[in-house]
Amino acid sequence: LIERENGTFGRLLASPTKTATLIMGKMMGTFLTGLIQVFVFIIASIPLLGIHWGNPATLILFTCVLVLASASWGIVVASLAKNSGQASAMGMAINLVFAAIAGNFVPRQNYPVWLQQIGYITPNAWGIEGFLKLINGGSFTDVQTGILVLFGMSFVLLLIATISFTLQYGQITKVGGNHA
Repeated sequence: LIERENGTFGRLLASPTKTATLIMGKMMGTFLTGLIQVFVFIIASIPLLGIHWGNPATLILFTCVLVLASASWGIVVASLAKNSGQASAMGMAINLVFAAIAGNFVPRQNYPVWLQQIGYITPNAWGIEGFLKLINGGSFTDVQTGILVLFGMSFVLLLIATISFTLQYGQITKVGGNHA
């Protein structure tokens, strides 16, 4: 969005690069940043909090799809927002709602069953459940549903973002064609 506001996004769109490739390239930075943040927490929590995270391969795979799903929500917000201020407001609202219904503030088991089920639209709920299972000695089979759901969520959200950007691409070409 900042690139669009600065006029550099139009140059990217004028290149022969496909919209999906642009989205994936932009998302890689978000994904890698999120991955570093989570792994710094995980690594620091081992000596500082004495947490044992279980099988490293399962932990890495689960963390990667969790961060991918979270980053995908961010890409959807960016694809729908008209400017960086709107994206920031939308992102903050979504983060707060997701945190509330996923159990970040209050354990989800204290919620009515219908609200517990709604929480599953968030990567937060899957992340909390998956990490708790791994910390409590769970294995790959205990988190495989979460892995599949988070990967599917990522795929659907990236598809939505690609369609949204593609629709906007036509508008940018008409309105901002001279930016290229």
